[in-house]
Amino acid sequence: MKPFMTLCDKLMGREYFDKWVDWSLNKAIPEDKDFALRQTFKDQKYRAQFIFTLFKYHYDVLFMRYSRGDPLDELKAFLPEVVSAWEWAYEEEINVFSAEEMAGRKQFRRNRDIYVICLWLISIAICLEADDELMARMIKLIGNEGEDRLYESLLATRVTGRKPAPALLYPKPYEPLYYCIVTPERVDEWMKQFLKQWYPALKGTYWHDCHKGPDGGGYFGYWCFEAAGVVKAFHLDDSPFRDMAYYPRDVAGYRA
Repeated sequence: MKPFMTLCDKLMGREYFDKWVDWSLNKAIPEDKDFALRQTFKDQKYRAQFIFTLFKYHYDVLFMRYSRGDPLDELKAFLPEVVSAWEWAYEEEINVFSAEEMAGRKQFRRNRDIYVICLWLISIAICLEADDELMARMIKLIGNEGEDRLYESLLATRVTGRKPAPALLYPKPYEPLYYCIVTPERVDEWMKQFLKQWYPALKGTYWHDCHKGPDGGGYFGYWCFEAAGVVKAFHLDDSPFRDMAYYPRDVAGYRA
């Protein structure tokens, strides 16, 4: 293992992340995967949700490892495992949930939580320079083509031929971040405005304030990976705001 980067997160210490990364990788994920493969579930929707939780464990670990300061090359190497867990979850979901139920689980306009998680994951993939094959797998899983202007703008830096989006689904808080793309000469102004309002504006997401729960409450770090994705994808200068709260400057500056 390469040496750790400086601990990124300011709310929890390394001991917290060591504990939960170890628990996830060495207990929760292998044990739950084994259970899902061996167990006969009476309720197949419960099975699908159980396997979706395995996917959640994977992306939680990815975020926690960034918070802990793990080497970015190791996070890049772990990303395909996250995507494989995601594919398994999706295969289970489409076999048991109706089209209406799947829309509630996957559509950006109906599920802000999944919108944010997908935006984070695609932004991390862009920052870590994921290869085209992995990006294609992620894009297929996410769907929602032509639904959101910010998401489509990010993808347009890696793929072509997608349907354009008419608007931002969540102008609060994402309008200033989108303005960083269309008026990059004012990135300093727009990004500072965005980062200041990002966390308060996302109140109501399942992870908001989770650090206040028992033993951290499933906290994985509060990182605005979408800001880093925009900076990396559009080659923006982040020096005016790289030390602001929530901005994951290390992943934004990754070079293979």
